[in-house]
Amino acid sequence: MTRKRFYRRTLSALRKSMVAAAIGLAVASGAAADPVETLQITSGFMTASTADPEGQWTLAAPDLSATGQFKASSGQGPYGQIRYRFPQPFGTSVTMSWAADAADGLLASNMVFNGVAYNINEFGDSSPMTFMTLDASAIVIDHVGSYMEPFTFEAKLCGFLTPPTHDTLDCDATVKVVGSGTLDLVVVPELGPPGPGGVDYQSVSYRFAGVPEPATIALLLTGLVGLGLTRGRASAVNA
Repeated sequence: MTRKRFYRRTLSALRKSMVAAAIGLAVASGAAADPVETLQITSGFMTASTADPEGQWTLAAPDLSATGQFKASSGQGPYGQIRYRFPQPFGTSVTMSWAADAADGLLASNMVFNGVAYNINEFGDSSPMTFMTLDASAIVIDHVGSYMEPFTFEAKLCGFLTPPTHDTLDCDATVKVVGSGTLDLVVVPELGPPGPGGVDYQSVSYRFAGVPEPATIALLLTGLVGLGLTRGRASAVNA
């Protein structure tokens, strides 16, 4: 065997080994990867108030829309987790983070994903679960009126094509969503305990901030580059 032929065979074997290794890595990574797609929330809101303690929520993301209500008496969600911290005297720090799940914290809810309608109610503690968490900084209550604070949010939505039963073991569709926005807490004077100088909760709303489209981002970057060039030319002329 000539040296050239030996090199060719060696390179061919190396190429085959590399291809096999790449395929193996792809299979392994695909098996280990989370099969649930994570979507960015583009718009939506969540509200709760003393007048409407169950509140409403709606989320929109690419190929997804979901709506529902919170249980007012469950101790979860914006009403249950925030309302019980009031009334409060001035100077109190109120935690604004909360969590809710469909087994205990949500009422009738649904989602439409890729054009298919799903029920996201639960049936007992053993069934797959929709779960929501919202994180925000604590708010120091020092006046009557409105308080604003940024928040981050994530949820796992477990959808069923038919209402779940004891025999339901798996979600027909599972979608994870993430998002952020601004909360608005409104407090009013408290007439009962802790007496004069205290405040009570009136309402809280969460508004999700949409993510700019890629074309919008590109346009913004182009404008910033153009502005930088204009300033550079002006500086050169002035020099």
